[in-house]
Amino acid sequence: MICNLCSGQKFLPIWKVPSSAIDVKDKFLKRFNSYHIDKCINCGLMQVREIMYISEDFLTALYDAQYFATYGGGGSGGDDSYKLYLDKYRPFRQLSRILNRTVESEHKRLLEIGCAYGGFLEETAKLGWDVEGVELSEYATQQAWKKGLKVHNGKLTSAGLNPNSYDAVVALATIEHLLDPKKFICDAAQFIRPGGIFMITTIDMDGVIPRVLGQKWRQIQPPLHLYYFKQDQLVKYLTIAGLEPFRVGGKVIPATTIYYTRPYRPHRRMMNVGYVLFIAKKG
Repeated sequence: MICNLCSGQKFLPIWKVPSSAIDVKDKFLKRFNSYHIDKCINCGLMQVREIMYISEDFLTALYDAQYFATYGGGGSGGDDSYKLYLDKYRPFRQLSRILNRTVESEHKRLLEIGCAYGGFLEETAKLGWDVEGVELSEYATQQAWKKGLKVHNGKLTSAGLNPNSYDAVVALATIEHLLDPKKFICDAAQFIRPGGIFMITTIDMDGVIPRVLGQKWRQIQPPLHLYYFKQDQLVKYLTIAGLEPFRVGGKVIPATTIYYTRPYRPHRRMMNVGYVLFIAKKG
């Protein structure tokens, strides 16, 4: 195994965790009744040991209708739990306003990667943005199309998008699901115009809840989540991609969608419950 961040090859075993997959469709991976989470001795990044056996096709297959119907442990019968979550809580309303306040541009173009049903796209469009999305899940893409949203089904790099053409590129709760977060962030940066921004949210192992609960935290759920980040590691990812962090935020109250943000200062940790937000600028 090789560390995704620093390419280190020495790891310390941390946890053995039961699989969170509802229905493992890959026969080879069915023999893993549990996954191992190891920590890179060099940089401290935590990642799933079995990642070397996981393919993109396997991951894509996980995010089907059943996944969204039981999102967050809810849903029953014909209910779509993720849709109910969007309708009831409007979880992206505040994040869309944070983005809108941050970007200074007359014509604002947004690309969201991993947009699911397009909840964030809808909220941002209400603020006057020209919005577009990319989503790997065919089922989720279909739900976004039903809303009339412009969403490309498949990989970012094969969506036929123009580089350097978006005022903001956003990835919300996405990179922890991916096989190669470093490549993803570097690829995403190519589509931001000079002076534009990249906004990202993800798991934060510096947060209060993961430090207290450890592997019992509900976000420790491989193979759905393959990487578990800390804030300094995310800054390194952004820097590698040529992005400069200038604001940082975090979810400050459990079981809410409320984020607090402040100017980013190197080596100063943002206190949060376990979810961090970074806003970085492309030079």
